[in-house]
Amino acid sequence: MPEQVVEYLAEEHPAIGRATVYRNLSYLSEAGELLKICNFYGTTHYDYNCFEHYHFICNNCKQIFDVFDTDNKISNMLETFYNTNGFDVLACNISFSGLCWECKGIDAI
Repeated sequence: MPEQVVEYLAEEHPAIGRATVYRNLSYLSEAGELLKICNFYGTTHYDYNCFEHYHFICNNCKQIFDVFDTDNKISNMLETFYNTNGFDVLACNISFSGLCWECKGIDAI
């Protein structure tokens, strides 16, 4: 995603540097305006959805999908983990990996 931001901005602001874009994305992440997601492939994705949710990363196409815990199973598991182990957790980033429906060749669920 940072590279996409660089390409988008370069169309109207050709003098903008990659370091400026990366620095500002990092700043927005630290300020809580973006959620920074480091994935299994060594790249970083910035998500504008900062509310509690999780991610699925397709091993084939590398797309990142939001995953919502509608029945609170993941949240309940995390709550048990925090209470049982006594950790003071400040952040949690859970990502699942596998094949998305498109790469599997089926219609979305």
